[in-house]
Amino acid sequence: MPSRHAPTPPSSSPDATRRRLNLALGLAAGGPLWLGSLAAQAAALPPLPRYTQPVEAHSPLVGRIVQRGQQFIAPQRLVSDCAHAALCMLGEQHDHPDHHAVQAWIITALAQRGELAAVALEMADAGQRFDGPRDAPEAVVRERLHWNDDGWPWKLYAAPVMAAVRAGVAVVGVNLPQDAMRPAMQQARWDASVPPAVRQRILDDVAESHCGLLPASQLPAMARIQFARDDSMAAHSLALAQPGKTVVLLTGSFHANRTLGIALHLAAHAAQTPPGVAQPPAVFSLLLQGLAPDTQAELPAGYDAVWFTPGTPPITSCGAAFAAGSGPPLHRLQDALQQGHRAGRTAGHGDVHRQHLGHPAADRVALTVHAATRSAIACGDHQPGFGHGVIGAAQRQLHMARHRAGDEQQVGVARAGDEMHPQTFEVVVGIGQGVDLQFAAV
Repeated sequence: MPSRHAPTPPSSSPDATRRRLNLALGLAAGGPLWLGSLAAQAAALPPLPRYTQPVEAHSPLVGRIVQRGQQFIAPQRLVSDCAHAALCMLGEQHDHPDHHAVQAWIITALAQRGELAAVALEMADAGQRFDGPRDAPEAVVRERLHWNDDGWPWKLYAAPVMAAVRAGVAVVGVNLPQDAMRPAMQQARWDASVPPAVRQRILDDVAESHCGLLPASQLPAMARIQFARDDSMAAHSLALAQPGKTVVLLTGSFHANRTLGIALHLAAHAAQTPPGVAQPPAVFSLLLQGLAPDTQAELPAGYDAVWFTPGTPPITSCGAAFAAGSGPPLHRLQDALQQGHRAGRTAGHGDVHRQHLGHPAADRVALTVHAATRSAIACGDHQPGFGHGVIGAAQRQLHMARHRAGDEQQVGVARAGDEMHPQTFEVVVGIGQGVDLQFAAV
């Protein structure tokens, strides 16, 4: 007689077999069954981008993403977090090709999920937009956006912009128009648009990022343009919001810092958010960070997540370049202190890695200084096709200005006996395009 406690033969039904197989697979994977849904999401994502830059290219941090709580997350989790915000800011190093590849990947992933409302651009003025067709050639897209290739090289931005175009969503400029910069400099109301500590931080960063060449009396005007730009991007990005979808904003990492940039201006425009969008509008900020040899696997303050990529080659800081009497061309200098410096690596300490964090120094207004008559520089060896002059900033992320297309400058110092004349300060509107403003000689 068989025992009453003999095991019951397992069911041979297909459903039972499927449940046991799922359980075994889940346990073998070391996680609960709901991880299967993440695997399904991952299968639906586009292939991850290939990285091209050389610095720390073989680091185990390449391609890793860290969120709040210093936890690593998968790319599909990042896309989901971005999708649940009304505004998802992707803070870039402007001249980093891998950052633009990651942006294109995120845009494509969101579009495949049906959760992309629009793509907003710091690189185009408010009022410029492209609304289709999705099969438009790049030349048409550039024309509609009034793209400034001198300020923002199209070869860097083609991938993310065209990913949005092919997805059939609006691509919209949100930056402060050039003709609004001069008035903003004179509008004292911008001084109170951010907390006093933030304003002082911006003033200090503007002074430092210009190697001390900018007259102290001009610092408030430069900071006002920064605040006005952040406000413009906040207002025009929120205007694109849609219920259940996210607006992706491509912008510099300083603007994307929640404690210093665009996020500080969102509340002033929340009332203009389209109907159906939750209040207050949710915001997600991703920092794209190129690795340096001393980069730590940590989330910097001011961001919700960081995505590590290989770094771009380090460049010489303004202090070292000035001491040598020459320096790299402007397009190599524009982002040097994009994320700031750490102790012992200030603007006179040789190489500046553009992705160091801890003291962000400005994707912001920058100035170019040039003598009106005699050149107050030590020319050094010019790069082929590049002009020369005295520049006031040696930071890669600071949008340095050029006098004309193809005429970039090198860093220099005044030689003994050189006479300083009235000088032109160019307010930046892109990586390399400026607006001349006349001030007294320094």
